[in-house]
Amino acid sequence: MKRSKQGFYPNEEGASAVEFALIAPVFTFMMFGMIAFGVWISAAHTVQQAASGAARACVAGLDSNERENLAADYLTHALPRGGLVDPDAVTVAVTDDPDVPGNFRVSVTFDASGLPVWNLLGSTLLPGHEIRRDSVITAGGL
Repeated sequence: MKRSKQGFYPNEEGASAVEFALIAPVFTFMMFGMIAFGVWISAAHTVQQAASGAARACVAGLDSNERENLAADYLTHALPRGGLVDPDAVTVAVTDDPDVPGNFRVSVTFDASGLPVWNLLGSTLLPGHEIRRDSVITAGGL
């Protein structure tokens, strides 16, 4: 091989392999991170929608116990089996809102430890194993 004037060899045959070896781990980690956060955010959105729907469904209840039964019944029918949010891992609580009289709060909590995202990044980088969303609605009636 001939040397160039600066003393370096002009051969660049392995440069792209070295660049790929440097970038591939970072790119792979970023892709798994985007997938994991996307799944987690999708589950959180589903829980928020379930809380809103449960609040609308339990407006017809006369007391807190009846509202909680209506909300639980709504969640068993609204969340599909085999979906991202398992209905068996969801709990619901209906309480009177202490801040605003005449309103009540529906809290839906999902135990997200069964999601597959914990295998991608581990539990240290994601927000948490429990997703809790609330919905406040005015009590119906006269």
